[in-house]
Amino acid sequence: MADPSVTLSRNLEALGFEPHALSLDAEAGWRVEWSEPWPAVLLETELGKWVALGSRRAPVDEARALLDELRGDQRWPALVVLLGAGLGFAIDLIEAEAPPETRVLVIEPFAASAAALLARRDWTPL
Repeated sequence: MADPSVTLSRNLEALGFEPHALSLDAEAGWRVEWSEPWPAVLLETELGKWVALGSRRAPVDEARALLDELRGDQRWPALVVLLGAGLGFAIDLIEAEAPPETRVLVIEPFAASAAALLARRDWTPL
């Protein structure tokens, strides 16, 4: 896995932001575990327990099940809107399976999660 900080900076620059516009520094109540084979975004509960926001064992399978359920037998739409994309495993599947003209709009309400998404992989080809 590439250095997440370097990947984050490159993706931010490609989007027209300063390379340090977002940070991977721990934010109160959020953290990212960059473990293999799958990184995970964790949220701290009011009881002080850390809960992963997605599957830690099979995030791609989880994303596929969710997309299949939402799409059903329909063709891919021209625009897919993701509210809170996590680490972007659903985007990976859309990129691999949808027609090239399909566009993805990600609305990520939490800065820590947006930083983790942009740090996981190089999104510049999209």
